[in-house]
Amino acid sequence: MSDAPFTLRVEGMHCGGCVRRVKAALEAVEGTTVEDVQVGSARGSFDPEQTDAAELAEAVNRIGFKAAVAEMGA
Repeated sequence: MSDAPFTLRVEGMHCGGCVRRVKAALEAVEGTTVEDVQVGSARGSFDPEQTDAAELAEAVNRIGFKAAVAEMGA
């Protein structure tokens, strides 16, 4: 099975430190590849056999930001 792309909307990010924290939180989720994190969004892909987009959003929420799945490709 191939990886599924995701885009998250992330509220509460204001600086490069926020970007680094969000990137680290996403990279800590097994099976996730982070392609781009900018203030307000994160994009990448995940292995559906290991995780899902909801878990990625939850990983970001646990570190104090508000994340929601914005887009998933097929």
